[in-house]
Amino acid sequence: FRYQVMWAIGGIQFVRFFVALGIGFWMPSFLVSQHGFTIQQAGLMVAVGAAFTVPSNFFGGYVSDRLHNPLGVIAFSLAMLAATSLAMVMVTNVWVLVAVICVNSTFIQFYFGPLFAVPIEMLGPRRAGISSGFSNTFANVGGFASTFGMGYIKDHTGSFTLAFVLLAACCVLGI
Repeated sequence: FRYQVMWAIGGIQFVRFFVALGIGFWMPSFLVSQHGFTIQQAGLMVAVGAAFTVPSNFFGGYVSDRLHNPLGVIAFSLAMLAATSLAMVMVTNVWVLVAVICVNSTFIQFYFGPLFAVPIEMLGPRRAGISSGFSNTFANVGGFASTFGMGYIKDHTGSFTLAFVLLAACCVLGI
């Protein structure tokens, strides 16, 4: 509790799962209700997005190690997530939306490795377990908040727009 880096990483982990679970859980409903996709098309789009996440963990960690700058990779990834979260509710062309979702899916995982490396780098490997557990607690709270909050917003406004704006704002705060 006395290390500021733990609170900062906890906050970023909150953002990480807030965005990852919010988008992962609500993407099919968003595509169907706001973009007119069928359930099958929404499922295909989620699968395409998932395919883009496969190499992104590896590449994000690689880039972070090569640049010796995990915080830069984290900040850049959060900026990309903010931009693509806003773009998802702003674009009307289906092909542009597909491209935005693919970019978003890439960066949703790109900074995971660097994010877990920072506390180990700053506090040493002896605190790896507690730093991971501490920060993942915040991540779980973020996941709860977004899955509940996005549904609540959709039910009360009739749209996911405000929810995706909130995702983007959360990313900016994480930066």
